[in-house]
Amino acid sequence: MINYFEIKQLEEDFMYWVHLLTIKLFNNQHYRRIRFFVLLFHSSIICVQIYMYITVFDADFFFQYIITFLSLLAAVMFNASYFISEKNFNDLENTIYSHFWSPSTATQRAREDIKRDTRYVTVLVLLNTFLGIFAGIVLIPVGKSVDHQFGMFLFRTYLPKLHYLLDVIYSLSFAIIGHTMVNWANVVAYYSCLAKSQVKLGTERAKYLSAEYEDQDEDSLYYSEEYQQVMKERIRFTIIRHIELLGLFRIVSVSATKLLPLLSLGGITMCLSAMSFAYLVEYDLLYWRFFQDFIWAISSLVTGILIVQSGQELEDLTGDMYATLNDVRWVTFNQSNKKLVLVILTMSQIPCRLQFTDTLSVNYELGIRVNESFEK
Repeated sequence: MINYFEIKQLEEDFMYWVHLLTIKLFNNQHYRRIRFFVLLFHSSIICVQIYMYITVFDADFFFQYIITFLSLLAAVMFNASYFISEKNFNDLENTIYSHFWSPSTATQRAREDIKRDTRYVTVLVLLNTFLGIFAGIVLIPVGKSVDHQFGMFLFRTYLPKLHYLLDVIYSLSFAIIGHTMVNWANVVAYYSCLAKSQVKLGTERAKYLSAEYEDQDEDSLYYSEEYQQVMKERIRFTIIRHIELLGLFRIVSVSATKLLPLLSLGGITMCLSAMSFAYLVEYDLLYWRFFQDFIWAISSLVTGILIVQSGQELEDLTGDMYATLNDVRWVTFNQSNKKLVLVILTMSQIPCRLQFTDTLSVNYELGIRVNESFEK
């Protein structure tokens, strides 16, 4: 049995490893400076490449280095998105820890469910992070693929005394970019898992709406002023909590909407870069080429699964709240309490989802749309 009104704030070590990789590491001043340097480094190469495309346009030159242009452009967009959204997500972090409940006040079954979900997400986030960094490392140009890297051409042609150092910095930056590209999926999984835990805690409270009164007959409860007052307070408590959650989800959605154009362009240019890589690069190391393609495909698959599944599971939990509220002992409530239950029932039909726009949410439908766009 739980105390219906007993709540504790979410512990700071909840989902420690996921929070460390997705939020704390990216807020770390040293790592932030490294990412900012990589952003400036890649942006400079892109600007020079655009200038040379305009002033010394040649078809062979264009197609030889178009892969570098698209891949670096995608890298810059993903990297820049963290700096653009930094303040919004820092504010969101503070809001979460002041409004989200700790699972410690829940029942044993609810705590086990939440713990199982967090373990699953932690494994996926660790795997996704490793694959992202590893994919960045294995995509470091070797063999004839060096001939398609505009940055290396630039260093060796115009900065010959520094080109060894710049080549090393350029190659190492691939690991940083691999991490930044997959981390948005980790962020979605992190916030979705947090949101799912809160929805589960709210649903569990609703199951115990009539706690301590289960053994009493319906007629006596209906005419009991004490019972009606307790139910009124509990239903109001549930309504206020649901409004808080919807408000928090709205904050996340607004932040995501601001990033949608940048992340969409980054994703499109990354896909164009991958297709250009497949068709335009002359490769002398065939087995290494297959290995690169395999790692890139696996990393993309895990990233996609992490994003889509996290959002869909959160949306599905909305139905659990609605079903739970339908099972309460309606017949024991007076008219005032029945109206309050109707309010929360109506609100629970609004899906708790992570949205980019009013028509675009993180769920299976998003995965289907992406798949259909590739088929076309």
